[in-house]
Formats: sequence, C-alpha cells, structure tokens
Amino acid sequence: MDVEPCGSPAASSTAIVKQATQTGRMIAVTSPAAVAVRDTAIATLSRLVPGLLLGSFAGIADWRPPERTYASGTAHPS
Repeated sequence: MDVEPCGSPAASSTAIVKQATQTGRMIAVTSPAAVAVRDTAIATLSRLVPGLLLGSFAGIADWRPPERTYASGTAHPS
C-alpha cells in the first residue's frame, strides 16, 4: 500500500482523536463563568467569521472511503 505517512489511517485516526479530545474538554466545562465565556466566544467567532468553527471539522465530516477499483484499474460505477 503506497500511502504517505501523514495520510496513513493511523495518522488520520490520531488527528481525529486529538480533535475530539479538545472538543470534549471545551464542552465539558461546568463552571458557570467558564460556560459564559465559552458560549460568548463561540457566538462572537461565529458572527465574525462564519464557518470558522465548522471548518475545523472539514476533514472529518466530509470524509469518504476510498473508491474500490476493478482489476482493470477503472473506478466502480456509482
């Protein structure tokens, strides 16, 4: 399998786990003051730069499995 090290399944999985961990920490805040700061920051960033926060999930949310090919090397018709 010819895959670049940074494009390997293990590297992709590690990146997803790191991002999930960061998101989980941000969501798990329970202090009322910290929740207010978090919510205000997210609302402000969403208004100033629409798509910024959702864009960070682009590599995860839009992932598709690699296409299988026939023995002849042509892509499987969808």
